[in-house]
Amino acid sequence: MKTSPANPPPDVLAQYTGGSLILLNLKTDRIHELNSTAAALWELLVAGASLEDAAAEFHRQYVVSEEEVRAEIGMIAAQLHSEGLVAG
Repeated sequence: MKTSPANPPPDVLAQYTGGSLILLNLKTDRIHELNSTAAALWELLVAGASLEDAAAEFHRQYVVSEEEVRAEIGMIAAQLHSEGLVAG
């Protein structure tokens, strides 16, 4: 798992609507709706947390094994990165 922060590019806009976080990638003109887990991860990354920091925070908040947290964080982060919603 990458340990350095993965910040959003300047061409990604975020807006909360209802219970969801909506991200708009201005480069691709694609809209993404994040569930609460992905939104929480995105917020941590925006705040400058590394993936390791984010995994530790999720492990503290939820009753789930550290291995499960790390795997889920890795999958979500990879998807955010592949969609151009985070860089780094």
